[in-house]
Amino acid sequence: MQMRDTRKPKDYFDELLAIQDQYFHSQDSIEVYQRVNEEQKPEFRNFTALTSGYCREFAADIPLMYSRGDTLEEIEGSRGAALAERYAWTAREIRDQGYSQKQYFVSNLVDPHGIHEAYSILCWLLCFGASEEQMQSVAPEFGPAGKDRLVDTIL
Repeated sequence: MQMRDTRKPKDYFDELLAIQDQYFHSQDSIEVYQRVNEEQKPEFRNFTALTSGYCREFAADIPLMYSRGDTLEEIEGSRGAALAERYAWTAREIRDQGYSQKQYFVSNLVDPHGIHEAYSILCWLLCFGASEEQMQSVAPEFGPAGKDRLVDTIL
């Protein structure tokens, strides 16, 4: 395997991915989401387990795998193919619960970190062949319209 990021050894990326597995992927985010919301008032819905654990933490593995030297085919088989469906499923759940345009995957599109996160996720979705239907499903809940011209154009 050819390392893309030669400043760090392969073990570095393996370790980070193991930490991701241990702390972020060891629990069922959908189950956590359902459990948390059973305990909440009906007018308040907490989507953090879905937007963060089910989507963003899952997507966070991709640049680590890429830097480690995994091929795009390997990444697609491990994460990429499921990425668009995770975002689309969560966007449908947000809409189904009546939170469309109130809950976003990336709410802070004026902060450089939020913008970078948005660009990265959009790039990976496109790279791994998210369908037009999936992108249209995600678009309303991805981030507030009118905050970033590039995000708006892509979506």
